[in-house]
Amino acid sequence: MRFGLWAGLAAMAFVSIVSVRAEMPSPKPDVHPKLAEHLKKFATPKLREVAPNVYWAQYFDYSSFGFLVGKKGVIAMDCGWWPGATARALKELRKITDKPITHIIYTHGHADHIAGCPALIEDPAQKVEIIAHEDYLRYRNEVVSAKLPFIARRATDQMGFLLPQGIEGSVGAGVGPGFYDGDTGYFPPTRLVKGGDQLTIDGHRIQFVSAKADIDDAVALYLPRHKILVPGDAVHGTGPVIATPRQEKGRDPRKWMDTLEQLSKMNVEILLPGHGPIYTDAKSSRRIMQDVRDTIQYITDHIIRGLNANMMREDIIATLKLPPHLANHPDIGWYYHSLSFVARGVHANFAGWWGDDYVGMFEMPPQKLAADYVAAMGGLKATLDKADRAAASGNCAFAGRLLAHGLRVAPQNARAKRLMIKCLRDNAYAAESTSQRNYMLAMAAQLDGRYDRRKTRPFVGIGALLSQVPTRNLLDVLTPRLKSETTLKLDEKIGLYVKETGESFTLNIRRGVLRIGDGYDNESFPKATVSRRALIGFATNRLAVNEAFENGLMRSGKPEAVKAFFAYLN
Repeated sequence: MRFGLWAGLAAMAFVSIVSVRAEMPSPKPDVHPKLAEHLKKFATPKLREVAPNVYWAQYFDYSSFGFLVGKKGVIAMDCGWWPGATARALKELRKITDKPITHIIYTHGHADHIAGCPALIEDPAQKVEIIAHEDYLRYRNEVVSAKLPFIARRATDQMGFLLPQGIEGSVGAGVGPGFYDGDTGYFPPTRLVKGGDQLTIDGHRIQFVSAKADIDDAVALYLPRHKILVPGDAVHGTGPVIATPRQEKGRDPRKWMDTLEQLSKMNVEILLPGHGPIYTDAKSSRRIMQDVRDTIQYITDHIIRGLNANMMREDIIATLKLPPHLANHPDIGWYYHSLSFVARGVHANFAGWWGDDYVGMFEMPPQKLAADYVAAMGGLKATLDKADRAAASGNCAFAGRLLAHGLRVAPQNARAKRLMIKCLRDNAYAAESTSQRNYMLAMAAQLDGRYDRRKTRPFVGIGALLSQVPTRNLLDVLTPRLKSETTLKLDEKIGLYVKETGESFTLNIRRGVLRIGDGYDNESFPKATVSRRALIGFATNRLAVNEAFENGLMRSGKPEAVKAFFAYLN
């Protein structure tokens, strides 16, 4: 028995689909003109001195980050995502100073702000203090859950990491370059702060301001000597992602607006966002924070007005039009997630799954719906003929919906695959949003068999990350792995004792579910002593239970009973 978290993060199963022979010209690769123009700003990475001893590494990586040069060392403000990119920024810094990195401050816990740290910690023996907000650990522990493979899969597709680089595939992300570059790491914070705290580190006074935005563990950094504000992702050079297609707990539009309201009232002359352009005067710094805040409120107000007026979701989305000063704002373009993507996510957060439409009330199994739909269209050939004509006329939005039903009825139909691939690529090459583009190109590549998930890289140093999370998180990863359909009549228990921490747990397979309980329910069931190393191995798919016993990482007076219990898990 092997588990699959590592599979979801670093070697997700290869999608084995028969390649579709091209029987018609492929769509001409292209990039939407507005997106192409927007992406030009990322073409020239630069380490900018924004004030004496304050440097900002812009466009080296998906995220920007900075350095404060002190009397004895250097304080890093975030460290980017991919160590190769972070190393290039550090190389530029080394032309200015050879002082060691002594401190790293995380603005928040997203991988693109913390996973590049291996490039900054140049000497493993050197102690580097890592500072984060007090909510950082809570957020980290929430993320390390059974659905982490899903998060990794969606984010990989969104970022276009497995697509070819260039006009035929990924052109980056709308908030910065977005390509694999080195092996990520993970370094936990050694010191936690809260909003309102102030520290003087190596001659730099830093004020910490709680800044809930696209994540609720975020902290903004204010340098009063230079009137510099580092807002994290509260501002990031594109439309504010108050919701995403993959969903993320903690994105609260009201709290994001409150953050920007608070930050815009501060005495700021230089604003250094985690993505996008920097602002070097008080007026532009204040204006962008106010405009982003007002964009969030305009979107949310529109959706709430529609909900209160009993409008259907798709009508609410279709009628959402930002006012000209926001729609044409140079730093609030929807080049990362599209406005419709964001609005749908907000609607789901506010109103749940139902779109107040007729369709949602008439439930049908998807396979039967597709079969009935295709039959009503006159059969599969007639459905594909209509889709072909729609695609040829440029109406891939309608053609794609027809083809979705056709492919469910006949998933290996070469013509249906070919038409869907064409429509996905046509729409992708015309998309203003990189997320739309990458999602569609990833779907097309999967459909024609050229999408190899075995090449997926971990977004953070997964082994180091898992070594830090509570033991309960490691065990919770196991629950969806239960072979539910074969355990509906079972009620079996084992106990696990974790030798490093002294914790004990009861694992109970109870009629199709795996329950993890703290402590032992009783003393009669089989028990095993297990190391955290073994639990991490189980969770990352790098260790089987049999191997754990053989290697001495797991011991039990009833080993066969324990092995039989774990055999019910995939």
